[in-house]
Amino acid sequence: MTGADQAAEADLAVIGRAIDALAAEVAGRLAGLRAELEPTRGLWAGARADLGPADEWTIAADGLLGRDGVVGLISDAMEITWTGYPGVGWADASGPLGGADAPMAD
Repeated sequence: MTGADQAAEADLAVIGRAIDALAAEVAGRLAGLRAELEPTRGLWAGARADLGPADEWTIAADGLLGRDGVVGLISDAMEITWTGYPGVGWADASGPLGGADAPMAD
């Protein structure tokens, strides 16, 4: 592994951790909003009574910030993708995207 590869791997690891930290901060803020909305739960009626704004916040936050949410998947992809290809780059024909040397499909 070259020095440039090691530096890029370290940079991606740092970025992955930064994304996780930011997601945790946003999740904390959303938890605060949920706490503010909780007293209004009794005001909701009809079909929306079972899925009040606090529940909607939770579902949206999980979909965005949860470990299996969008941010978690991006963070994981940055770390996993890079560590799977150090020193090889995208030109590796055996990789998932093929490469310059990959046989062309007919």
